[in-house]
Amino acid sequence: MRFSRRLLTEEQRRAHVNRLQSEVRMKGHEVVTESDQWLLLRLGGTPFARGRINNPKNGLLSLRSSDSFPRGEPWAHGPAPETMGGVLRYELPENHLSNHITFLFDELFGMTRAVVSHRFKLWWARPVFLHDIDDCPGRTIFMLWEREDGSYGMILPLLCGVFRSELHGGRDGMRLIADSNARSARGDACNLALLGAGEDPYRLIAQVCWAAQRICPDMGPGSRPARPEFSRFLGWTTAGSKRSPASSVGLLEAVRAFREAEIPLGTVLLSDGWQQVNSYRQLTGMGVDPEAFPGGLRAWIEVVKRECGVRHIGVGMALQGGWSGIDPTSELGMRLELFETERMLSESGRGRRMKMSMFTPDSAEEFFDAYFAAMASEGVDFIKCDNEGSLEDFLAGHYGFDAVKVYQSALRKAARRHMRPWVIHCMAMSGDNLFNHQGEGVLRTSDDCTQDRPHGVGEHLMHNSYNNLWTSRFAIPDWDGFPSAGADGMMHAAARTLSGGPVFLSDEPGAHDKAVVDAVVLSDGRILGANQAAQPSPSCLFRDPRQEPIHLKIFSYAADDRIGLLGCFNVKLQPDEIEDQVSVADCPGLNPAAGYVVYDRTLGLVGRIGRGRTVSLLLPPNRFGLLTIAPVSHGVAALGLGDKLASGAGLLDFGWDEPRWIYRARCVEGGRLVFFSKLSPTAVLLDGARAEYTLTKGLLQVCSNALGRPVTVELQYKYS
Repeated sequence: MRFSRRLLTEEQRRAHVNRLQSEVRMKGHEVVTESDQWLLLRLGGTPFARGRINNPKNGLLSLRSSDSFPRGEPWAHGPAPETMGGVLRYELPENHLSNHITFLFDELFGMTRAVVSHRFKLWWARPVFLHDIDDCPGRTIFMLWEREDGSYGMILPLLCGVFRSELHGGRDGMRLIADSNARSARGDACNLALLGAGEDPYRLIAQVCWAAQRICPDMGPGSRPARPEFSRFLGWTTAGSKRSPASSVGLLEAVRAFREAEIPLGTVLLSDGWQQVNSYRQLTGMGVDPEAFPGGLRAWIEVVKRECGVRHIGVGMALQGGWSGIDPTSELGMRLELFETERMLSESGRGRRMKMSMFTPDSAEEFFDAYFAAMASEGVDFIKCDNEGSLEDFLAGHYGFDAVKVYQSALRKAARRHMRPWVIHCMAMSGDNLFNHQGEGVLRTSDDCTQDRPHGVGEHLMHNSYNNLWTSRFAIPDWDGFPSAGADGMMHAAARTLSGGPVFLSDEPGAHDKAVVDAVVLSDGRILGANQAAQPSPSCLFRDPRQEPIHLKIFSYAADDRIGLLGCFNVKLQPDEIEDQVSVADCPGLNPAAGYVVYDRTLGLVGRIGRGRTVSLLLPPNRFGLLTIAPVSHGVAALGLGDKLASGAGLLDFGWDEPRWIYRARCVEGGRLVFFSKLSPTAVLLDGARAEYTLTKGLLQVCSNALGRPVTVELQYKYS
């Protein structure tokens, strides 16, 4: 937005510009804001935005940083073009009492189009595409935009002390509102937001988030999040299943059914029905439901691990204890310090409410430590903590956003002490939670995956992939469980292999599609997928594939980032066949000057790209392609395990030996091993022994029965 044509005439616009009285520069220049004082914000000497403090007046505003953000993150791709940024900071007037601060953006200079993540529920966020800042939806927690000169801008609202900032559009511009949620703050300084500008949108996001982790240390260490071991194996969740509420007998039968169907579960998550709660779903004790698990949870876990080969067992809980809090009349409730609050009974936040007792911030450490210790003693390996975003609602009128840090810190300490710290943070897509996770654990990045919502799979992929743009910088993403036997089972499976996080099935026992499962996992239950979180490709970064005739393209990498993995999904709301082009630019970390070959497990060899070449891909409605993009060297390329969705993820190493007449590839295990080869090799060796192979139109295939161990393939060519 330059100016809102809905409000200003041409004369008013010129007068509006003439009202600029001050500038805030990157290197720490500070100004006192007064009524109607418009401020020009510059990054690196270049105008970035214009705005003013609306409330409260007469504080001290500053935009501080060095000339560029730190570079060289170990997990950011490509070169390091100049990226500049600063933290917008406001110091309240001395002894001033205020529960919110408002900065009004009148203009983001040169903005042509933008994508934002906004909280459409207290705890979930989704992407929205804009051309005018006035249209920015309320409760926006991330904003990225393209500028007229081809560069990019970004705003990341921050959490600082009692204040949490979010963006809200309106008729007169876009407000950055820092709210305390409850009580007022006296004489506090507040980091409102990080502002950034750069030539590469992905590096810009990485560096802004890196800087945020320096400003907000509870956000994480600034390095790539460590992926918990339980998330590397195929999982099953009881969420939404008839097995919830749980029973030890029924659940054991369910896990055995997977084993009998030759589905190698490595992880099981008991979502609900196992806790010690009363009929109102209030927590009454630290143990498990004696009716559901008469012999205790440990005995059941030992049987499941011993008989069914499951490696990791997790349980789900609500952050407030039970979904209706703590029973104040129970022994547990009398031991903890409680306060009375309310919880919503509908996801929209507009439904009925009920009274609830919750433990105070002062009791948070005692509660979480005792609870995690009790679960660890039962043999539980990890916990899914639900309903974290509702803290905002629970604490309103009682505590500020600084209290969220107390709860999250207590949760993290207990997890570190008792569970390594293996936690899935769920319903937590709000700044007060995200900025307090310490870069540990797994983060659910979307609403529940359900089959009864129209266009459910497309919406689910959109929410997760666009949220990954920034949340994956400090958390491992979880795209939720899915039913393999559903109509969109294979499409969901393809998305999960790209996600960079866990893969959970939500199948009813016996209702599986084994072909879907086999396309995702190795013989020991390990997930074969991308080695980092998937993100939207540049071609759809600021365009909505639900509305426009383009593919939703989601990219990631495999084989130490030498292989590109590209998911192309037709998610258009109005069903149409969509033809779109695939290029090296769709995976920004690949070399556009090199040559690549494109492979899909269903389509086979799709074509050659790179050096200016593209290939066309036609997708029917609600269909997809998961493409392995492999570098071609002297007419040969390793493509990986041909029967897997993410075939290229099956490669451990590949390349030419010296002298250059043997091409060698090492794969994670045997199967149908595929290559691109322009010429027929003189021999193919499998683990040193001569092997049969086929070569059809450039696709070379050799089969190995060696499962559970790496295999080596050598393609020998005549030396000339």
